Amino acid sequence: MSEAINTGNSRKNSKHNQRGRKRFSPHVDMTPMVDLGFLLITFFMLSTTLSEQTKGIIWQKPITEAPPDAVSECQVMNIVVDSLDRIFVYEGSELQNLKLSSFEGEHGIQKFIIDKIKRVKTGYAPTAAGKTRDIICLIKLLNGARYKNMIDIMDDMKILNIETYALQEPSNEEIAAVALQSKKIFAKIELPD
Repeated sequence: MSEAINTGNSRKNSKHNQRGRKRFSPHVDMTPMVDLGFLLITFFMLSTTLSEQTKGIIWQKPITEAPPDAVSECQVMNIVVDSLDRIFVYEGSELQNLKLSSFEGEHGIQKFIIDKIKRVKTGYAPTAAGKTRDIICLIKLLNGARYKNMIDIMDDMKILNIETYALQEPSNEEIAAVALQSKKIFAKIELPD
């Protein structure tokens, strides 16, 4: 790379040059700046051209397999977690037979899920493609539920190899049913005098 500024005067300390010195204008070498300019222009031209080409393309996944079967009521398991670390479980889309559970290992939510898996695999007909049915867990956290509870439920899904699960907002009916169930639980507790 050439020098950045050429003054043209190499003898600075000479007395002869100080008296009758001619003034030279400095020369700035613009070669590196021109190189940088061309690099920037090239970059922006290529990136603009590439981004414009992808705008008109519609990516479609080729259909190679049969469409999935509809979800059956027997596959759905709803898990509702409240602010007191309790879990309420019911099956299907209609809110019936709300059962209380907990995060305890053997008698907790894992037992409910394992029982549901066994019933779905053995008790219901396979899909149209001949595959056995899998359960679908819908996880709903009420206001005040702790983040730790959500992580624990997600861990249970991973431990039990549940492939299809989702976090959803609880409905008003579920909130009311959990509140009613909580009142029944607290009514059974006798306070000491």
